[in-house]
This record gives sequence, C-alpha cells and structure tokens, in this order.
Amino acid sequence: MIDEPVQASQGETMRQVGTRGRTLWRPMHRIWIAIAILCLGFTGAGCQSPTLIDRLRGDVPKPVVLTPLPPTAIIVSNFERDLEKTSFGAADQQSLARLLQLADIFYQQLAHRRLNSIATFHDPALREFFRSEEAFADYYADLVQDLGDGHFEANRPQLIDLESLHVEDAGNRAVAVVNFEGENSLPLRFWSVNYSRRDIWERTDDRWWIVPGKL
Repeated sequence: MIDEPVQASQGETMRQVGTRGRTLWRPMHRIWIAIAILCLGFTGAGCQSPTLIDRLRGDVPKPVVLTPLPPTAIIVSNFERDLEKTSFGAADQQSLARLLQLADIFYQQLAHRRLNSIATFHDPALREFFRSEEAFADYYADLVQDLGDGHFEANRPQLIDLESLHVEDAGNRAVAVVNFEGENSLPLRFWSVNYSRRDIWERTDDRWWIVPGKL
C-alpha cells in the first residue's frame, strides 16, 4: 500500500513520502545537485568559476596583481633630439650621455624632499655635482628661495621635469630647462604650483659640474 501524497503546509517546500524507508528529497535539493553536476561537467556552459577539482589539481590561474608604479620624478623630452643635432665625435656623444645620466641622478635626489631643511642641505650626495662648497651653497640657496617664493608646500617639489637640455660651446656647456611641480602652500589653493629654472652644466676635464647663477 502506497501512502497518498501529503500537501505541505503554507511556507514549507513540497515533498512526496514513499514507503520502505525511502529517503525524503526536497525538490530544491534536486535543483542544487543538478547545478553542481553541470558546473563539474560543462565548464564552458556558463559556470566560469573554478571548480573544486580544478583547485585540487592546481589548475586555477593565479590572480594578476597590478602593482602601481612609483611616480616618475624625471621626464626627459628633448635630449635625444638635441643629441641628433650635434656633430661631435663618439667620445663627445658618450660624454653627453653621461651628462644626461648625471642630471637624472641629481634631480631625482631633489624630488619628494623638503629642501629648506638642514638634513637635506648637508646631504653629501648633492654636493658631488659642484666644484666647491661655495658653488653648492649658492645654488642651493637660490633654489630654496625660488621654491619658497613659488609657494611650494614645505618647500618640497613632487615632480621634476627635465624639459630640455641644450648643448653649447662645442659640447662643453649645456643649459638644462627644469620644471618643478608641487603642492600649493597657500590656504584654499587646491591646485599645484610650478616653477621653471635654467641650470648651467659645464664640462671640465671630462667631468660635468653644475654652475650656479649669480645671486
């Protein structure tokens, strides 16, 4: 004798009761089992997530982690063009390439640093680009004064752009046009400030030096 189907009360899932200890399955359980089978058997049929078997076999591709690049402190725009316009020998070309390398190192050391501080002023790495202590002090004082007049927050340039490097005097002198950008120190000024200067580099005995301007 088979029991009659039992109507479930309101709010419950419908089920059918069988005899001889038959397991009771709710229709919703069958639906979830069918979905699991489809995901295991047909990975391209809309189930794009990795299955448990894929994870156990190690077939799941590792997620791509995008590491943000640090902001570029030095941008050189016209140096290659200036090199092409020169007619110097191979030795002079190497010297000019060395100049670009030195300029990149020097201006990188100025970026993201508070320049009107004793610690930065006494950094020995900055002094290596000048012939004497007096030359460095003159250049440094002029730069700090200009950044202060330009309302740079904490006298700190955030971006330094080497816009151009013009070679003169048969390759023994170069004029670097450098743009400094930083946060505005004035109240309620949410835009950045900019300051452009011309730095003179001179070559003596195949060594490049920064020559400060007159104060």
